[in-house]
Amino acid sequence: MPDMQKKQDINTEQSNQNLPSKAGEVIRLISNAELKAEERKKNANLEAKKIIEDAKVESEKISKESEQNAEEKIRKIRKLTEEKGRDLILSLMEKSKADCEALKEDSRANVEAAADAVVKKVLESWQ
Repeated sequence: MPDMQKKQDINTEQSNQNLPSKAGEVIRLISNAELKAEERKKNANLEAKKIIEDAKVESEKISKESEQNAEEKIRKIRKLTEEKGRDLILSLMEKSKADCEALKEDSRANVEAAADAVVKKVLESWQ
């Protein structure tokens, strides 16, 4: 039995000697895991900042394109409006000119009768 006790004591002693190295190994593993986690967190933050910056740049690009498209539409609408306005003015001017010509024609037809009436009045006033 004493030999058996010695073997157990030796095994226990060896186990106890391994404990500090196992604890150190566990601490080292935990420390490494924490460092890796910290590095991943740092990388994730950097990636998130890059994604946000890229999104801002893309947003500004889209906004600028939208603004340019809107300005182009405004220019087209303004040009079309000016053309239609010019056409309307020309049409109104032509109608007014035609109306004036019709009035002139009516007036010319009445000039002779008006002249006769004036002459008649003048002659009546002399008598």
